[in-house]
Amino acid sequence: MDTLLASLNRLPVLPAAVMEVISGFDNPQLDSHDLATKISHDQSLSARILRMANSPFYGLPRQVASIQEAVMVLGFSSVRCLALAVGIAGAFPDTATVFPWSDYWKRSMMAAVYARSLAKCLKLDQEASFIAGLFHDIGLAVLAYGAPELLAKAQVVAGEGDLLAAERSVMGFDHAQLGGEVVRRWNFPSTIEQAIRQHRSAAAGEGEPLMLVTHAASLLSLAAVAGASDTEECLPQLLQAALGLDPERLRQCLPQQDDIEAACAALVST
Repeated sequence: MDTLLASLNRLPVLPAAVMEVISGFDNPQLDSHDLATKISHDQSLSARILRMANSPFYGLPRQVASIQEAVMVLGFSSVRCLALAVGIAGAFPDTATVFPWSDYWKRSMMAAVYARSLAKCLKLDQEASFIAGLFHDIGLAVLAYGAPELLAKAQVVAGEGDLLAAERSVMGFDHAQLGGEVVRRWNFPSTIEQAIRQHRSAAAGEGEPLMLVTHAASLLSLAAVAGASDTEECLPQLLQAALGLDPERLRQCLPQQDDIEAACAALVST
């Protein structure tokens, strides 16, 4: 994997302000005003954050005109999630590739919204869950952007079958493992890194809560994309049991479809 990462045609470089946001996870004394000021210095990033903050997804009673104002109205946790979402999505321009970037980011945002809703219901860290859900498939984006020929080969091998298994046969690892390594290099918190790297193993109902929530959110987003009417039925019984959610409570935990669609539209339009 190290060899692949070293030889990728391109590995996206994150804006300095986004790196500052990531480093703030490990700083319990973080001055949110200070960090918001640093974000504000990146005018392009700030503009995209504000477009998303002012989108129907957040339903603010009035438009916010600055990052500092967004922090006051939404809270720094929400603004930090916005900065990571638009900053990292913006590092993957959809050029010179047939990869369906818009669909990819829509499904990623779906997973993020599902993960946050499940975390709220289960009284877990909503911010970490949102971020892990949003970037659970970031390894797929890295392959599509930096080594599309390898991804295409794995897709041919997979056919209608398991893409991760095909990736392991072609490359020796899969995009979930690659995603974990990429966010480790970007200095994401280790809990989020492990949730991204190992979330597929949670299908058997084993793993840390964040890993379980991330995998559940991934399955729910796939079911939603496929047009399933009862998306909660896509979760294996072992996973539901590990989360402590019976079908009725799970339905109560899930976000409204309008909220999901508004979030997806907000991210893709920035």
